[in-house]
Amino acid sequence: MKNISKITKGLLIILLTGSILLLSDLNNRRERESKVQKQHSGASAVPGRTYNLGLAYFAPEASFDQLRIGLFDGLKALGYDRGENLIVKEQHVNGEISNFNSLLQNMDNLGLDVIVPTSTPGVTAACAAVKKTPVAFTYTYDPIAAGAGKSYTDHLPNLTGVGSFPPVAKTFQLIKDIIPDVKTIGTIYNSSEANSRKVIEVAEEILDTMNLTLKKTTVVNSSEVIQAIQVLISRQVDAIWITGDNTAMQGFDAIAGNAAKAGVPVFINDVDLIDKGALAAVGIGWYATGFHSAEVVANVMNGADPATIPIENFVTESVVFNDAMTEKYGITIPKKYLQQQTSSISKEKKYAFALAHYVDSPNSEDVQEGILDGLKEIGLTEGTDFTMKVFNAQGDISTLNSIAESIKTSNYDLIFTSSTPTIQVMSKKISDRPIVFSNVGDPIAAGVATSETEHIANVTGISTMSDFTGMVEMVKELMPHAKTLGTVYTPAEVNSVSYATHLEKACESAGLTLIKMPANSATEVKDAATTLCTKQVDAITQISDNLTATSFASVILTAEKANIPVFSFINKQVAQGSVAAVARDYHQAGYDAAMKAADILAGKNPKDIPWGYVSKTIVHVDKANAEKYGIIVPEKYLQKTRKPKTLKKIAFIHFMSSRDCQDTEDGFRNGLKSHQWEEGKDYTLKVYNAQSENSTLVTIVDAIKNRDFDLIVSNVTAASQMVAKKITDIPQVFTIVADPVGAGLGESYSDHLPYLTGIDGLANTDAGLELLLKCLPNAKTIGTLFYNGDIGTVKTLETLQKSCKKMGIDLEVITITNLSEVNDAISLLCSKDIDAVFQIPDNVTISSFSSIVKTTRKHKTPLFCCIRQQVEEGAIAGATGDYFEQGKEAAGLAIRIFNAESPGNIPFLSLDNPMTMINTAAAKAYDVVIPEELIKKADKVFTE
Repeated sequence: MKNISKITKGLLIILLTGSILLLSDLNNRRERESKVQKQHSGASAVPGRTYNLGLAYFAPEASFDQLRIGLFDGLKALGYDRGENLIVKEQHVNGEISNFNSLLQNMDNLGLDVIVPTSTPGVTAACAAVKKTPVAFTYTYDPIAAGAGKSYTDHLPNLTGVGSFPPVAKTFQLIKDIIPDVKTIGTIYNSSEANSRKVIEVAEEILDTMNLTLKKTTVVNSSEVIQAIQVLISRQVDAIWITGDNTAMQGFDAIAGNAAKAGVPVFINDVDLIDKGALAAVGIGWYATGFHSAEVVANVMNGADPATIPIENFVTESVVFNDAMTEKYGITIPKKYLQQQTSSISKEKKYAFALAHYVDSPNSEDVQEGILDGLKEIGLTEGTDFTMKVFNAQGDISTLNSIAESIKTSNYDLIFTSSTPTIQVMSKKISDRPIVFSNVGDPIAAGVATSETEHIANVTGISTMSDFTGMVEMVKELMPHAKTLGTVYTPAEVNSVSYATHLEKACESAGLTLIKMPANSATEVKDAATTLCTKQVDAITQISDNLTATSFASVILTAEKANIPVFSFINKQVAQGSVAAVARDYHQAGYDAAMKAADILAGKNPKDIPWGYVSKTIVHVDKANAEKYGIIVPEKYLQKTRKPKTLKKIAFIHFMSSRDCQDTEDGFRNGLKSHQWEEGKDYTLKVYNAQSENSTLVTIVDAIKNRDFDLIVSNVTAASQMVAKKITDIPQVFTIVADPVGAGLGESYSDHLPYLTGIDGLANTDAGLELLLKCLPNAKTIGTLFYNGDIGTVKTLETLQKSCKKMGIDLEVITITNLSEVNDAISLLCSKDIDAVFQIPDNVTISSFSSIVKTTRKHKTPLFCCIRQQVEEGAIAGATGDYFEQGKEAAGLAIRIFNAESPGNIPFLSLDNPMTMINTAAAKAYDVVIPEELIKKADKVFTE
């Protein structure tokens, strides 16, 4: 209990301050790859090498999706196969331009081979934010206006790419040819986007020569688009022209819809959006642009110097008409355009699918796998015949609504959903594309149907209504004396209310009583289960809904304490302690949904496709769990029971995206491989990332505890503490935890919580101080800033104080409480009689390290550190951890646990063998001369 109390106290601090971000790298591995780069030139992938690419984009939308597909198709043609030799990190700013800088700065610290920013705001941000990683951009109209350089040949040295300026003059000529009486053209754009301003400037010059007037309406975000188009229409424009403005394209459905109602034709420059309601499009085919850009990206990724590669402009000047719109406006297309027309709405194009989850749960995971297997069964190969964009609302309705809006404004051919909330939201917001649901208990109660054949016109799917009669019959056979059953339900979920009602009717028919207890949050689930146990129910038959599925651990733990057996409607809950499950096969439900989709893709209208019930049910009885309650299991149930898989399932939780965290994951995989463990055959690794958000971390941990993982590996103190507090029945291995004892994971390195072990991430201050003294042999006093909000920093300061005492060095410490105090604190520290600053790592000083560098240089106070990244950013030197090796050690601990060794019997390990990092350019800035012998022996030397 002492340890749990420590964890709770530690979490309060962590939840307020985050955790230590230790940035380091495995130098030798990077240098080997660097040598390969220098030996190879050209666009083709080097055999045996793995590449890392970062893709940054504005927001999910149809044109970008086409660009993205084209890019990865092009890379694949050059030998870069995503998931094999190409590792991709994709992130978007959700339409918030101001977020680009921080996103790209984070990517710049991940040791990627190339960063691919898209959209003009993305390119603008990359010019300022990316300092260490080569950049190859695409999906932008005017890279020069974005700040990439003075011209296509005279550009910033660390970047190159592909611009695609639209054929504006041809667009206006087409409008005039089709609508001879046109006088005014209206447009909507975001004036803060440099590409939009440039295009509008060019457009006005062209229109002036054609005696046409351009009426403009500006918007700041996509929520203003509806009002903007209504204002524009009220200004009596003859046609609407929308260029590739990111904000306008986010709301294009609203533009096209309002224009169509007003009888005003729409013209665009994105041919991939022609089927969204435009009359015609002139240029740009974004798929072709993406495919073309792949060669530039590959060359840079393969070691070519961006400074030597001119920026280029690439546009496929296609002319495309929407037949339905030409008929609506009674327009006859001039012959010259019929000859130029490259395509109409294609029925042969690669399919774009979306899949929307409400929560991260075993059911949704199985549905997704089933859908993919079903699509494969009908002959569709992911990546070749279709793409699948997966969304997850993480149980948040507002997020689900945002996802629905994103899907609505994107060019998906078909949408899959995997829960009742998702089909309810999607069916209300989207009516122009087919939607196939799965994992919906009661479609009628959900409001999407009145019968199997009468349903919303664009919706069909698969119901997973539980077999309540089958469950009650099994409980009566296994527990013949049972009279009263209990269940927890969620009043806010229509399927949950429906399930509770159906279960109650099944109980009444069998002469049993059902006690139902409501719960509306994870905390209330535990309280409801406790109340059921006090009402002396004979068993809990837990219905399946989103809330109780993700909080099932509370139900099973409460029931076990009261010695009350639990029966489930979800198969995977048997592994968590249920006596038995009568479960719909959710993998089969996904497969069946794919078959419904196949009918739609073959040309059948969804309104003519009845929804149906999942075609397979699983009966799974665990004999060992039953025996705990004295229940004898008849042979007929054992024969139906599905045997558990032997494949080891591992969850890997990152608290944040950083190079040291990624190296730990890479090392872990490498360590398992060195033990002859093959991913996919001997184990699966599910990776989660909280992105430094504690609320996201809570959601992740809650999801993990409801799955049948065999092991959890966690990175950084916050994640390790949270997992240790919330999950006690799954073995755990932690990494990069500076002070595991202080974090409450144990009383000592040998006396710790019985279900975990791991490796600390404590900075080696002895090695760091020795390095400082080799550079400054006459140093007598050093200083550091100390942020006492981080548990690990408290421990690091203690070790630094011991190191100083051991080596006869005086230590000056200035305490800070927040980011705003750093500038004044470092100035004060430098004004004191110290010989150097030795900055220990913490969340505050890491994020403001550039200020520390600037101030210490101003005072000519030499700066040393414990983090590789900070050496790169301007510190003279540092002794840093090797986190790739730590990952390999963590894999060794995992193997020991899988070989039946208890984690409680494995002492915590320490981070060993620090690497020496030196920055000679920084040393020069501080007028410090580093001994040549030290430079020769360093693991990594930075020269700029």
